Amino acid sequence: MTKDFSKGNQHGHEDGKEGDNHLAMRSVKRLFQPDQLLPGAENRHGEYRRGYLTGFEDEVRVTHVTVSSAPATPSSANPGASAMSHATSYAYQIELLQHLKQYLADFQERLLGVSANYQRKVDELHGEGGWMDETHRDFAENQLDVTRAMIANLVNHIAENDIPAVEMEIGRLEPFL
Repeated sequence: MTKDFSKGNQHGHEDGKEGDNHLAMRSVKRLFQPDQLLPGAENRHGEYRRGYLTGFEDEVRVTHVTVSSAPATPSSANPGASAMSHATSYAYQIELLQHLKQYLADFQERLLGVSANYQRKVDELHGEGGWMDETHRDFAENQLDVTRAMIANLVNHIAENDIPAVEMEIGRLEPFL
């Protein structure tokens, strides 16, 4: 199966350089190959298609980023064009990691909001005279406090592990700019 993905990925990169998606044409050709008559052909064909789309999207994205930030000189006259491609690709990766870091910070805030809303709802049910004091105390100690502690642990885990991992990856890529 890896061979099918790799072949599709290679074709996707080739077609991505041209900017033309030939997946349908290549898929039809692929269906008429002898190995497609063997059992499991639909899986191999699916792997090929997945590889093709991955390769095509990677090539188009890298080409797009490189073209949009490269000088107007032809690449044959610009020996640093491949270095430019890598630099802009690293810049794009850093940008994506920055987006992830911001998402994680926002996610922490949303989790803290959920925890506060849960507390507010439990207190509201008790304050409206609907819950007896014993029910409120029992629920708060055995359910609410446990859930809020789990949310707090998740918020801390994101702060202590996920965000530093993103920052470390950014730090690994920055020297390549």
